[in-house]
Amino acid sequence: MWKKKKTFKERRITNDLSKSKTTSYKSDFTQEELDKCWNNYHNIKLQNKEFNIASLLKISKPKKSGNNIGYSVSSDINKKELEVELPKLLEYIKISLKNDSIEIKVDSNISIKKNIIYTPTEKFEKLVELNPSLENLRKKLDLDY
Repeated sequence: MWKKKKTFKERRITNDLSKSKTTSYKSDFTQEELDKCWNNYHNIKLQNKEFNIASLLKISKPKKSGNNIGYSVSSDINKKELEVELPKLLEYIKISLKNDSIEIKVDSNISIKKNIIYTPTEKFEKLVELNPSLENLRKKLDLDY
C-alpha cells in the first residue's frame, strides 16, 4: 500500500550500506565511540517512533570486548525482539565505527529485572531504606502502613 517515506538518516544509512559492500573496514574503536554510536541508533529509533526497540536499546549498556559487543536484556522475549532488529543495528554500527568484523551477542540476564514494588508496605519499606527518619515519623504519628 503506502510506503513509509525514509528519513534523511535512513537514506544515508542505506547509501552507506551499498558503499560498504565494496569497501572493507578494520578500524579500531573505543567503548566511548560504541556508546555514542549506540545512542545515535537509539535516537533514530525514537525519531521513527519505534519506541519498543528504542527502550530495548536502553535496558543496559553495550560492552566492548575486542570486535565483539555484548548486550544484556532482561528476558528471552526482549532477546528475541532485539535479534529481529540486530541486522540493521549491526550494519549501522559497522558503518559508523568503520569496522566490518564487529559482532553483537545478546544475552538474557534475569538479574537486570527491576525490583517492582507493589504493596504499600513494600513502598514504605523502600522509602525507609532511603530515609530512615520516616520510621521515626511514622511512630510519632502512630500510623499504620
